[in-house]
Amino acid sequence: SRHDETLCWEPKNGSGGWLTKYYGGTTALTTLAMISAGQSITSPSIRTSLHFLETIESPSTYVLATRTSIWTMMPHRYKKNLKNDTKRLIDTMGLRAGSWGNYEHPPSTRNSASPLNREFGMIALREAERIGERIPKKCWIALANATLLTQQKNGGWSYQQGSTSGKSTANMTVAALNCLLGVDEMQGDKLAKKDAAWIHHSIEQAIFWLNKHATTSKNVGGTTLMSYLYGLERAAMSCGLAEINNRNWFQDGAKAVIET
Repeated sequence: SRHDETLCWEPKNGSGGWLTKYYGGTTALTTLAMISAGQSITSPSIRTSLHFLETIESPSTYVLATRTSIWTMMPHRYKKNLKNDTKRLIDTMGLRAGSWGNYEHPPSTRNSASPLNREFGMIALREAERIGERIPKKCWIALANATLLTQQKNGGWSYQQGSTSGKSTANMTVAALNCLLGVDEMQGDKLAKKDAAWIHHSIEQAIFWLNKHATTSKNVGGTTLMSYLYGLERAAMSCGLAEINNRNWFQDGAKAVIET
């Protein structure tokens, strides 16, 4: 794969998608994928990329969240990075909207919030708490409320943040499903029975929708293929799903990445 000593995996000419629109996006997601696949963190390309990511002082939420997920996989010497970025995610979250803005200013209302910022932020907070970082319960409750209250009657979610607005898409439904799975993992045993039951029912509805409508080789519903497959992988693995909509999501996704 192409790796530049200065740009790392950043494209020389941006395409306007979120990976290239936000500085460090391509490098963050590629670095996370490479480390997850077993690439040594001492290899020249990974070492250069980690340093590159460390130097981004004002990352977008996408980059901040993905960078936080990377720190959770790193040795103890990166602990300070993890603590700083986790705190930054907590501090920049809009509790009323249950999400993040594109940068440090949170959305003021649920209707103005991005479901994808919510998904990436949740994944990062979950990874951080899994290895011992403390995430306030109010963050998980805000994520749950925002997600549950925007689910449509058919079980899916749309980019427009309302239960009756917009058309349900696979990308948005995967994003919402990941949020509910994260809340259930981190807070499920601490919730009132009726609240836990609501989350579980919502998860079941989401999986039902995906098994009827989701594609596993292309993204329908905004942003890029890579961000969709990133979320799809995490949702499918959390649920133990080998297939989605009668398709092997891993094989289809891997083929789509190679062809891209």
